[in-house]
Amino acid sequence: QSQPAVVPFADGWALEFERSAHTLLNLQQGHGDCLRVTGPLSLAVVALLDAPPTTKVSLISKWHLRAGGRSYELGITPSSQVYFTISASGSWPERARELMSTRALKTGVAYQITAVYEPGRRMALYINGFPSGQQLLGVPESIFDSPTPVYLGNRLGGEGTSGLDGRIARASFYKSALGAE
Repeated sequence: QSQPAVVPFADGWALEFERSAHTLLNLQQGHGDCLRVTGPLSLAVVALLDAPPTTKVSLISKWHLRAGGRSYELGITPSSQVYFTISASGSWPERARELMSTRALKTGVAYQITAVYEPGRRMALYINGFPSGQQLLGVPESIFDSPTPVYLGNRLGGEGTSGLDGRIARASFYKSALGAE
């Protein structure tokens, strides 16, 4: 495992991840456990794919592939669609929901991706500020408070197979359900 490199990106800096180098950034639980969220949540990130994913690739992950290890995850599928997953039980698929974007991403293009969760009401995805998927039925009532740390660019236990080939900038976490961003 290695830390991502800090590289120039657009009008600032980004973290560069490389799947073959098992690159990831462990944010733990955040300062004062601020990333341990059970209620409303919005995740926002600017992401650029250097290569199409061959497996599901995590951008922001508090998701360990074991019982009691799953909370939330935002990532990209092999078809280059964005996914946003919430688990209320810590397991999959019991009391969990996954939302897929209606739009696929292209390599070499930077995208502002926002995922929004309103407990029991709504999950939504926005790409560059435009709606790209919404779930109103079966939305979990809460997020499971797993002990899993939050990772950027990968998920716990997936370091060798599911890492990102690309860049992440301006990763933001909000304990509220944002509107179109």
